[in-house]
Amino acid sequence: MGPVQYVLGFSFGDSDQYLRNNWVKDRLHFNTGLTYTTPFDLSISGEVRYITQKTGWIVANLPGSPFFNPDYPASLPDGLYGPPIQYRDGSLPTRGFFFGDNSYSRTQRWEWDLEAKQNFWEGYAVFRLFYFQATRNDTIYALNNPSHIIGKRDSWDEDTWGWNFKIRQTPNNIRLGFGLEGVYAGYGQTAYTDLDPAYLRTMLAGSSGPRNALKTHGGFIDAAIPFWKYFELYLGLRYDYYNAAPSIDNFGLLQPGARADALGPRCTLTIKPTETTEAYLSTNYVTRFPTLPESYWFTAGYQSPLRKAFLSPEFGMQYEAGITQKLPWEAQLRLRAYYYDINNYIRTVFGFAPSRVVYNINLVQFRGVEVEGTLPLPYNLTAWANYSYQQTAAGGDPLGLTVNRLTELPEHKANLGLRYRADNGAEAKIYLRLVSQRSQPQVNVARNVITGVNYSFMKEFITTTMEGRYPVANWRGFTGYLYAGVDNLFGVKYMESYGYPMPTQTFFGGIQLRY
Repeated sequence: MGPVQYVLGFSFGDSDQYLRNNWVKDRLHFNTGLTYTTPFDLSISGEVRYITQKTGWIVANLPGSPFFNPDYPASLPDGLYGPPIQYRDGSLPTRGFFFGDNSYSRTQRWEWDLEAKQNFWEGYAVFRLFYFQATRNDTIYALNNPSHIIGKRDSWDEDTWGWNFKIRQTPNNIRLGFGLEGVYAGYGQTAYTDLDPAYLRTMLAGSSGPRNALKTHGGFIDAAIPFWKYFELYLGLRYDYYNAAPSIDNFGLLQPGARADALGPRCTLTIKPTETTEAYLSTNYVTRFPTLPESYWFTAGYQSPLRKAFLSPEFGMQYEAGITQKLPWEAQLRLRAYYYDINNYIRTVFGFAPSRVVYNINLVQFRGVEVEGTLPLPYNLTAWANYSYQQTAAGGDPLGLTVNRLTELPEHKANLGLRYRADNGAEAKIYLRLVSQRSQPQVNVARNVITGVNYSFMKEFITTTMEGRYPVANWRGFTGYLYAGVDNLFGVKYMESYGYPMPTQTFFGGIQLRY
């Protein structure tokens, strides 16, 4: 209290497996922060977050395999964990040389933030410094012998730091802004131990990753100017420079990095004809640079001879229009429509060794509408709902997939819920989630040549969730809650990603302590 404010959070938990071997153990989340406000309108804040857990790799559980376990649903092996190991049997799970039960990753992530904020004139200036670090330790067991280790892998998955500086001022109701930033993304070394030559075709060697694999510098200037009583015009201009370091591909060849810069003007007109109505029209030229995982898998994954030599940033136009209307009885309705025209769209496709293919599509278009609303009801109840409809169009796919849209994105999504909140902090919710059908593309590659593509169909689904909490104790500003709930109440069978069915009814509960 006073000039010092602090925050402290902690959670711990485990979860059992639903798919074969997809358990989570020792899941720990800890965060703490401290803010000191000086008498000179200067505040200094620091925050530390730590996240760790052990995650079991989903084991291939396919009918017809001699290692099929009928106690678990049929599923594909985990596509997100595991090094690109080549097995002596050619990676056929029926031969028993896929990773097996008890295979897992231990992940750890640290996040540090330091911020200084100085109030002055008609606004403030703020400087922030941040650092992210993530490590992963893999232990791989044989499918035909879940007590036999066939390899271990230790990797430094992320080593990223950055800074930003912003000034915000509001003289005479005109909002002005200026900012600069720099982000330096990288990763560290990878090491392999305990590799078993009886299972593995090649003995993998460790590597050292670039500490500054991606560097981005940028800045912006903007202003929001009110005029004619009901209008406000926002004008902004942003500049970014992107520099990706050269990298070694999965053939041991040096691939060039990419350098690009972008200047993006932005414009939004806001109209407030009444105190209950607000509408806007927006036109923006935007650029999105490749992330660190996208840049890594562009060279480490499959490389089509028809693709560009480097991964290009996305750029294009965004057009939006929306309106928010406050209604009687504190109800509210919001409507938004959009159209995006994106060049060099960055796409990731799974389904081949060593894991993924990342590439640019010449042109992708998104268009859609979103509507959402809330309606307060008697007896401390509130109803809410949202719905979105989206269409995509795509052309110029270098992998020859004859793509005319992004089939992995659903056209329809909706949520419908009812919430109860009591004055003493008790709360209960029930809500439905709807997602329409999708088809996930999977590329088949043999000797660096595409032999075909499969579009794996996933049907639409509606799930229901119930949850609630109730205060049971108060002591010196602390409040204890009991909470419980059930996810997928009616046991709907569905998939978020093809080959990995989601759980049926999942019950959860626990104790919360809040200050």
